[in-house]
Amino acid sequence: MLYVTAGSYRYGFGHVRRSMELAKTLQETFDLAFYAYVESRGHESLDFSGVKQIINPFIEESCHGVLIDMPEPYAEKALAFYSQEMRDVPLTALGCFLKINDKPDVVINLDNMGENLSYRKYYVGLQYSIIREIFSKYREKPRVAKGYSNVVISLGGADVEGVSELLVNLFHEKLSSYQDIKYHLILGPLSEKKEYRKGSLDLRVYWTPKNLEELMSEADVAICNGGTMMMEYAFLGIPVIAVPQTPHEEIFVSKFENQGAAVLVKSRDIKEKVGTSLLELLASKPRREAMSRIGQKMSDGLGKDRIAQILKEVV
Repeated sequence: MLYVTAGSYRYGFGHVRRSMELAKTLQETFDLAFYAYVESRGHESLDFSGVKQIINPFIEESCHGVLIDMPEPYAEKALAFYSQEMRDVPLTALGCFLKINDKPDVVINLDNMGENLSYRKYYVGLQYSIIREIFSKYREKPRVAKGYSNVVISLGGADVEGVSELLVNLFHEKLSSYQDIKYHLILGPLSEKKEYRKGSLDLRVYWTPKNLEELMSEADVAICNGGTMMMEYAFLGIPVIAVPQTPHEEIFVSKFENQGAAVLVKSRDIKEKVGTSLLELLASKPRREAMSRIGQKMSDGLGKDRIAQILKEVV
């Protein structure tokens, strides 16, 4: 089986990271060839150990199936190519909202994002979310009373909209008097290295920390975007204030909010709502505990095995 993925500055490395995790599971069943197209800087943060990589994603011989997990602009080109050049080979796509030349044959999505989609085989639901194995050891981590609150801010690999800086400035303006809050700002490999004004805030800044998963697990409340990282926080049982950065993310986060697992704050409402939402969550332990239970139920970490079972039936 050929597995093709991609990442870039604009779209981050979420697809690549989850694909590497899924590839390790699939290798137990399939003779897997893995190709990752990484467009920009930051590739040094990716650890491909344990995955059989190839340098040519256009192999045809002995290929009995193709799996695509890419941001939409890349997925469109890949679907066009493989549907034409390997038309007799089953093509499966993750997170897909496209159809080209009657392909893909199988689609596995976390949500239909409001689209009216029709494929030969279509699987949809949060039960297919891919959570990296390293998070498992932090899932049941006991919550210890500290006398202060940890707020972790992590807006993905690039944060192209500059939300991190906007939030830091907002907390300076509105929350600097709350001395029992410790802020942890995590910057991804594609983020610009810069100084953030700390002032009276208890603020620590991390750039591509090696203990990322541990830092995430220590949050009392997390502020993140509406993609892969939100699913990881849900798996850990961390209440989330989600600031979606695309229309699809906004629809996706709304599902979590409707279930009581997240607080949705649209980009245009950041200044008015993030600070208030944060204080409300920190003031209510019962609400945080409820969000934690719901989030862990929605993101149970078994998605890799469910996807592998589907592919066994297809390829």
